[in-house]
Amino acid sequence: MSKIYFQGTYGAYSHLAALSLDSKASIYPCKTFDECFFKSFE
Repeated sequence: MSKIYFQGTYGAYSHLAALSLDSKASIYPCKTFDECFFKSFE
């Protein structure tokens, strides 16, 4: 299963964009873009 990290909160436009990419992915909100980047390598 793929993971998508996005900057923002659930319900934000970035969350909706992530859902449109892959509705079956695990989607995780992050406070900053840096957090998104670093979490993708964990």
